[in-house]
Order: sequence, then structure tokens, then C-alpha cells
Amino acid sequence: MLNALSHGRYISGTSLLHRCDPRTKIILALIFSVIVYTVHTPQSLILLLLCSFGIAQRAGRPLRHSLRGLKPIVYLASITAITHLFFGGGPALAESGILSFVSRDGAGRSLLMILRLTVLINGTSLLTVTTTPLTMMDGLQWLMKPLQRFGVPVGEIAMMMSLALRFIPVIVEEAKQLLKNHAEISRDFSNGTMLQRARSCLPLVIPLFAGVVRRGDALATAMDARCYGACAERTRMNPLRFSSVDILCGGVVLAFLSLLMYIDCFLAGGA
Repeated sequence: MLNALSHGRYISGTSLLHRCDPRTKIILALIFSVIVYTVHTPQSLILLLLCSFGIAQRAGRPLRHSLRGLKPIVYLASITAITHLFFGGGPALAESGILSFVSRDGAGRSLLMILRLTVLINGTSLLTVTTTPLTMMDGLQWLMKPLQRFGVPVGEIAMMMSLALRFIPVIVEEAKQLLKNHAEISRDFSNGTMLQRARSCLPLVIPLFAGVVRRGDALATAMDARCYGACAERTRMNPLRFSSVDILCGGVVLAFLSLLMYIDCFLAGGA
């Protein structure tokens, strides 16, 4: 479970995605998310999932780590899919037995929903795997700059999102330290059923929350001591610049997604 929390943690590397401008990766991630909920066939989603696994491996995240990080998502999607199976409406899968309560249309929608969530989480996690929180904050701030005309505090929003991303590994490290200090809880957390593991987490909640609050308070004190604020425009040591790598990656991804949409329309029409 703790390894799954660090599913989208930044991995240093020199791949094309690592060298892309963060603004390009954010825009491509948004387009990817829209495409995931636009396609209508399981074949298209499976193709997207395989491609995202391949890109993640090229970016430095092994396949086993990608599969391990998807376990909680699959559990959540499976629980939600049960609702579609029994309350989806339409003809049943069989005339008798337990399959008579399972909707054929609901089974199709359940499969699509599980695939969509899996593809969405694995694909969009490539953004955080190949982008540091600081550069992502700069990219988000640049993309949201038009909202400043309407009084939206773009700088503060980008900073909060960056701090949230930075605190994910902090929470994981705090939890690992607590498990290391409490051997009995660690054994219960590693063994047993899913319900037993959930119960073993309860003794960790209060000390984990206290540790995260302590870290947050120390960070707030440090920022206040350095007079951090959004009163003036921040300067950057490495300004964001688009390059030929962005054109190459953007063109390849858009061409692939366009081809995927064509294949999806062909498969949906044939069905």
C-alpha cells in the first residue's frame, strides 16, 4: 500500500518526456484524459494502457512498479463496478442462476470503467514521474496566468499544488518509520485479509497525522522566516522554454491519439 502511494513519485532520467517542457506535458496529460473518456471500446483502452506501460518503462519506472501502484485503483474500480453489474439494466447474462441478476449492459460498462480508471491513473502519473514539483508549479502558473485578470491567486494555487505533491513522499516516509518502530503493527499490516490490514492502520493514524502536521508547521515557519509571499513576481533560475523535443513529443502523441480515435470509431461502428 505504501509503495502504491508513491506510484507517481518523480524519477530522475534523461528520456524525451523528462526533457519536455512541463507546459507541454500538462497539456498532453489533459488531452490524454479527455481521450480516455471519449473512446468507447475496450480494445482502444487496452492499447492505451499498453502504450502507457511502455512509456513508463522508458521513463525509468519498471513494469512491476506500475502494476503494484495500480492495485488500490483496481480494488476501488472493482467495488464501483459491482453496482453497474447488478443495477445496470438491460437483458441478463443468463436465464437462471446468479448470472440472471447480472446485466449484460452493466457488465460492459463495468469493464469499460475499470479500464478507464486504470488507464487514466497510469497515464497521467507519467506527468509526475517525469516532472519535478518545482517545474510543474512553474508550468501550472504559466498556464493559469490568464486567470489573474479575474483576481484568481494563481501563484498561491500553484504553490499549494506543488507542496501537496512534495508531501506525498513525506507521508510515505513517516508511515514507513512508524511501521519500522512498531514491529507488531508492521506484521499485521503486511499479513492478513484486506479488512485486517485496514484495522491495523488505525493505530498509525494519529501519530502519522501528528508527524505530517509537525513537518507542515516547520515548513510554514521556514517560509515565513524567508518572507515568502506572492507580492512580487518571482524570478526563475531556469526560465521555461519550448524546444524541438516538445514539438517531437507533442506531434507523436497527438498523431497516436488521432489514430486511436479513428480505430475506436471503426471498432464502435463495426460493433
